[in-house]
Amino acid sequence: MQEREFNNLIEGKPAKWADLQMRSSERGQLEDQINLTLIPGESKKKQRNKIKEVEKPIPHHISEAIHKYVKEERVKKISERAIRRAVKRKWNIYVV
Repeated sequence: MQEREFNNLIEGKPAKWADLQMRSSERGQLEDQINLTLIPGESKKKQRNKIKEVEKPIPHHISEAIHKYVKEERVKKISERAIRRAVKRKWNIYVV
């Protein structure tokens, strides 16, 4: 997920992500087209391009759960940094 997309997600706007952990037959087809492995030492630009090619809208039920969680945490006066880190950890989101 790109930084801008993650910011949109936190702000409750529509966002896209690249689900690199998908377990469907779709994954096999994608792996034939694109090597999704992010290689340590590979340029960030190249990694971002790989991710950008497989980005898709975040499923509605997941984005709703994230928006609900963010709203609840803000009511509790949790810091924005802590909320962002919790969202990344809880939903296994990586920001590139």
